[in-house]
Amino acid sequence: MICCATPAGWQGWKDDPHYWDGVNGLNKAILEGEHRMRVDFREIGCKNSPDCPTLTLDTWGRDSRGRPDVAQGMRDFLRQIRQHQDVRHDPDSVVGEFGSFGDTIFGSLTIWQIRSSFWDDYFVTIIAQRDVLVTVYLRASDINYIVPKLDSLKELVRSLRVTPVSSPSPSQNGVK
Repeated sequence: MICCATPAGWQGWKDDPHYWDGVNGLNKAILEGEHRMRVDFREIGCKNSPDCPTLTLDTWGRDSRGRPDVAQGMRDFLRQIRQHQDVRHDPDSVVGEFGSFGDTIFGSLTIWQIRSSFWDDYFVTIIAQRDVLVTVYLRASDINYIVPKLDSLKELVRSLRVTPVSSPSPSQNGVK
């Protein structure tokens, strides 16, 4: 199970007290049992425009036998970006190490910068913990919109808690 706090000045669907009101029964059990979950955060007061950055927490449960692969996580992330690429005309995204920061739980974490001529620009941090790969990223149409938001990315990462949970069988959940 992954828990996080919403960074100051941002809001996401997880902050809506009525989000789960219409989700119940089997649908709720399926959503809670997902191996991949994503929470997008938007700045409070920012209208949906290209200059509004998005802060995203993306989790993937993987059977990694206790050794999750950060390099494979980055390849998967880049593959998602390339879906928007016209390979006949667009050059590949440029990936470089932007910097790093420390966290008391996850240690030293790298912030990767991904510049794309055909899609958005990104700052990405990938965390491997147990059999979970957590990707936290900022994205916007221009790198200049997300540079001032790096502290929010760090705040979100530092609020993360990864807790092992034993999954009950469907019959224990009342699902048949």
